[in-house]
Amino acid sequence: MFNKISLRWRMTILISILLAFCCIYLSLLLNASAYRMADGIQAIPIQPAQDIGASIPALPPLPAASTTASYEQAKDTYLLESLFFTAAAVFAGGFLTYYVCGKALAPVKKLNTQIRNITIHNLNETLDIPPTHDEIAELSRSFNDMIQKLDQAFCSQKRFSADAAHELRTPLAILQTKLDVFQKKTTPTPEETQALLTTLQTQVQRLRNLVSELLELANMEANWRMQRLGFTDLLDEILLDLSPMAESKQVSLSMSGRPCMIQGNPDLLYRAFYNLVENAIKYNVPQGSVTIDTMETDTHVRISICDTGKGIPASMQSQIFEPFFRVDPSRSREMGGAGLGLSIVHGIIQKHGGSISVSNRPCGGCQFTVTLPNMSS
Repeated sequence: MFNKISLRWRMTILISILLAFCCIYLSLLLNASAYRMADGIQAIPIQPAQDIGASIPALPPLPAASTTASYEQAKDTYLLESLFFTAAAVFAGGFLTYYVCGKALAPVKKLNTQIRNITIHNLNETLDIPPTHDEIAELSRSFNDMIQKLDQAFCSQKRFSADAAHELRTPLAILQTKLDVFQKKTTPTPEETQALLTTLQTQVQRLRNLVSELLELANMEANWRMQRLGFTDLLDEILLDLSPMAESKQVSLSMSGRPCMIQGNPDLLYRAFYNLVENAIKYNVPQGSVTIDTMETDTHVRISICDTGKGIPASMQSQIFEPFFRVDPSRSREMGGAGLGLSIVHGIIQKHGGSISVSNRPCGGCQFTVTLPNMSS
C-alpha cells in the first residue's frame, strides 16, 4: 500500500513521522523536567517579606488542599499546552515538508511528462536540461544519450530492413521475369531451357548466400565460446584455404610477424579474417599481392592486411562496415557479394573487444588494421 502512493507523499509521511517522534520525545523531556522543577519549588516554604528589625508575627499556615489543587491544575495546563503545541508543530512541519517536496520534485515531474511524450516517431527530440548541476540535470543528459542511441539503432534497423528487402527482391524479380518469359514460349528450345535453368541456379544460389549471411549476422551470439588460441596458426590455415583462389586470381599471399596468442572464438575469428583476406584477393589486380603483418605489444595484437587493388575512396571509408554497403555495387554482385561480409567482420571484432579500421596505402591499394587484446602474458 505504501509503495503505491507518490514519492512526494511518501517523503511527506516519513519526514512527518520522524518530526512527530522528535517533537513528542522533546515534549516528554520538557514535561519531566518541568514536573521535577515544580515539585522542588513546592517543597520550599515561602514566607512574606518582613521589615528588618521588626518583630515577626506568626503567620497562619497556607491551606494544603488549595496549594495542591493549584499545583495539579498548573501541571495539567502545562501538559495540555505542550501537547497542543507539539501537534501544531508536527502538522506545520508536515505541511511545509509536503510543500518543499513538491518544489524539489517539480523537475522530476516535468521530466516525467517529457519522457511520456517521447515515442518511436520523435526519438530525435531531446529533453530540456535544467540549468543546474544536480542529479536531475545529469539524469536528463543520460536519458538524451540513451534516446540518441535508440534513434540511431532504429534508423540502422530500418535501413537494414530496407536493404535486406531490396537484396531479396532483386533475385526474386529476376526469377519471376525469366519464368514469365519462358511460360510465353510455346515450344522452348533446349538452349532456352538450359539458359533458364542456369539463371534459376545462379539466383537461387545468390538467395541462399544472402539468407546464410543474414542468419550468421543475426545468430552471432549463438556461436559464442571463448578459448585461448594461437593467432598465427589461424592465419596460416586461412592462407592455406584461400591459396587456390589466390592462384586463380594471380595474387601472391605472404605473412610476417611473430607468433602471438589471443583469447577468442576460433570459428568467428576464422570467418572474420577469412572475409578480409578473401576481399583482398577478390578486389586485387592481376599479379598483385596480399600481405598480412602481425605486431605485438604488451596489451594488444595488431594485424594489418594490405592489398594492391584500387583502394577505397576516402568518402566511403566511414560507411564500409555498414550492412549492404558496396563500393562498386555492380562488381560486387558479379562476384556474388551481398554487402554483409565487412559488417559481419566488424561485429565479430567488436565482440572480441577489438577495433578495425581501413585506410588507403600511399603506393596503392588499401589496408585493414585490426586490433585485438593480447593474451600472451
